[in-house]
Amino acid sequence: MNQYFYTELMVKSMDYLKEKDFLIEMFKRVYEQYYDKMLLKPEYKSKYDIVTAIDYSIEDSLISEIKKEFPEDKIFSEERNPTYESGDRIWIIDPIDGTVNMSHNMWLFGLQGALQVANEIVMSVIFLPFFNEMYYAIKGRGAYCNDQQIFVAQRPLDQSVVSISDYSHIHAEQSILQHKMMEKLYPKIARIRMFGAACIDFSYVASGKTDATICGTGFYWDIAAGRLLCSEAGAKVVNIYGNDFSMNDYYAIAVSSDELMKLLISLHE
Repeated sequence: MNQYFYTELMVKSMDYLKEKDFLIEMFKRVYEQYYDKMLLKPEYKSKYDIVTAIDYSIEDSLISEIKKEFPEDKIFSEERNPTYESGDRIWIIDPIDGTVNMSHNMWLFGLQGALQVANEIVMSVIFLPFFNEMYYAIKGRGAYCNDQQIFVAQRPLDQSVVSISDYSHIHAEQSILQHKMMEKLYPKIARIRMFGAACIDFSYVASGKTDATICGTGFYWDIAAGRLLCSEAGAKVVNIYGNDFSMNDYYAIAVSSDELMKLLISLHE
């Protein structure tokens, strides 16, 4: 059996309901167990980049439970396992996405995770606890919020809302490019938003609250879960040039219409 056929068979022959239910239950449990405003004081991983005791506690618990339930799987996570290792099954975990928002007592943050099988994201979950919204997707089976199927919106450009990620303190050239893109974008759409959390950006596109997001991060744990969620809700997820997004791309664009996609991929020119 050749490798391509094996990979396709491996992805298509599983429904991943067990993994989805496991991650949903774990997200609920660890958030209830570890979220405490007394633990919101940030520590600085580097200048401008923070982490809290909540991030560490949630990630440690998730890693422990994944290893118990799926002992052969690998884990790629923001705080404890930030180095990518190849494998047939890899859990991609972002324990708290939007840590700065959380540490400032803003509600725009969430827990997110995805399962990659044979180099393809096949299941993802995003939990926005303050909104009591549990988003999930399984490849080929649609996207859902609180068990109701969701779809992207279809709006004309002058009614479209596009979110864009934070300016980078690390990659100055990307911040300059992002500023130029925003200058070109704002006269042609209704509004630009900056939520400060990829989990919000992707969930809002998938559920039709916004029409597109331009997410620049360089970290795959920020993007993996939202990438599948948006694709299963009807969005196209591409890089800044309009090509299929890969984990090595800095920008991921999730967009609800061809017209809006043409506009977004023209912004860097």
